[in-house]
Amino acid sequence: MAQVVIAEYGYHYTDLVVQKDFIISEIESEEKQFLTTLEKGLKEFEKLLKALQPSIQLSPTGGKSELQTEISGKQAFKLYDTYGFPIEITEDLALENNLTVDRE
Repeated sequence: MAQVVIAEYGYHYTDLVVQKDFIISEIESEEKQFLTTLEKGLKEFEKLLKALQPSIQLSPTGGKSELQTEISGKQAFKLYDTYGFPIEITEDLALENNLTVDRE
């Protein structure tokens, strides 16, 4: 993609052509870093998902216990703050798993 932008706009913005190798190297580095972040975040999300959906057990009153259907704001923030996992991806994955995210 960077090569397309450089080819398209390099005539008007000559620094794009001069710095082409540096620009491409930086973009590739950022992409690799982001993919690593996603991989770690997905692992943590899976752990969270398993913790939220335990097997149904009887509550102390004799009925079935309620399963948590919402990822707390604290849990979502930890995914972002500690693992760099974007809240939008947390929300998408939550939706796919019939969960909500408390954004407040």
